[in-house]
Amino acid sequence: MSNQKKSALLIIDVQVGIARGKDAYAGWPAILANIVSLIARARSSDLPVIFIQHDGAPGHRLEPGTDGWALCPELGVQRVDRVIRKTASDAFFDTSLESTLRERGITHLIVAGCMTEYCVDTTVRRAVSLGFDVTLAADAHGT
Repeated sequence: MSNQKKSALLIIDVQVGIARGKDAYAGWPAILANIVSLIARARSSDLPVIFIQHDGAPGHRLEPGTDGWALCPELGVQRVDRVIRKTASDAFFDTSLESTLRERGITHLIVAGCMTEYCVDTTVRRAVSLGFDVTLAADAHGT
């Protein structure tokens, strides 16, 4: 039996309302370019790409169905990708993320996205507590 890890790329909350919202910061274009590059490398290596999309409350910048809620078009989401919606900082909380990963035999997550000190941090910590190996792409997450 092989000890090789089966990996997936997890992109957290890279949505228009964050990337282009009033709180966007000067370093964001480079981070977004790095995320897009990671997606291309994952696709060329046949790694699954999973997008996490935050559903905000009514009036929130990430309210479902609004322009801000949309995943950034630069990401190039494809039909084969999985999009999992969430309502909390923890992408595992009340979502199908864990079952999706386990069904696919994924044991290693490569993580990128928004926002470092909220959803990225919380999701990474939860993933580790659930037994997943995690690689946080140092230049592909931000706030």
